[in-house]
Amino acid sequence: MLTTIKSKFLLALLGTLIPSILLCLFLLNSLHTSKNNVGTLYNRDFIGSALASSIDGQLTRVDINILRMIAIGSPELIAQWKQENEERFTQVAASIAELKHLLSQEKEHTAKLQAITASYALMQAGMQRQVELIEAGDIPGGAEVNRTQVKDNADATFAGLATLREELGNSAKRRYQQQQAANTRAMMLSAIALGLITLAGVSIALLLGNAISRSIRRAVTAVEHLSDGVLTVDVKVTGKDETAQLAKAVYRIRDRLQGVIAAQLEMARQHDAGLSLIHI
Repeated sequence: MLTTIKSKFLLALLGTLIPSILLCLFLLNSLHTSKNNVGTLYNRDFIGSALASSIDGQLTRVDINILRMIAIGSPELIAQWKQENEERFTQVAASIAELKHLLSQEKEHTAKLQAITASYALMQAGMQRQVELIEAGDIPGGAEVNRTQVKDNADATFAGLATLREELGNSAKRRYQQQQAANTRAMMLSAIALGLITLAGVSIALLLGNAISRSIRRAVTAVEHLSDGVLTVDVKVTGKDETAQLAKAVYRIRDRLQGVIAAQLEMARQHDAGLSLIHI
């Protein structure tokens, strides 16, 4: 139970300070959670885009090695480049598997990745067949395989990789912008809420101040009436704070003055009664 003016103002202060602290903690937690969630999605899109670029680069090097085989034709170099190509095919398969796992929850990207995987499988088979013919010295046969089995599938694969890379890049950018917008919105809402809390605290303080001021004014008015000889003053007593104690003190002064005056009146009455008896 509030018994002092100090405790009332302290409660008003705490009523403003505690919600403000809780609001700040909530804001920080919300921003941290949102940042982590969006950061996870952003990293996923960024990594996916990097993997698509890596696959594109590996397949481009495979294509370059096949062109070298056709241009140079050295069995030793052909064998070396063939081995490099197989290693790159292995790396591409691992990157595609990682992409599938990374984008397993994204239907739009999953469909695109499935199309890339299908065209890549045909492209890889065509390239391997082309290398076999080049190794055997059948350059025209290798060129025919490139025309019928490799080219269209390679175009589809590279085009799909470019589209996927662009979509993932745009998605990462969009998520970053959404995070910035969410942060700005959260800051604005928090500023508004903090302003309302502060306004409420100031309003409570003003109400308390006005209530205390009214009580003091009533006590001052009562004391002025007492000084003018008006002993019927009435000061409302509410609560147990210092203003209530002041009002009770005014009551005690009034009661004592009334007692003193009553005693003086009684003495005067008795004095007058004694004089009357003497005269008789």
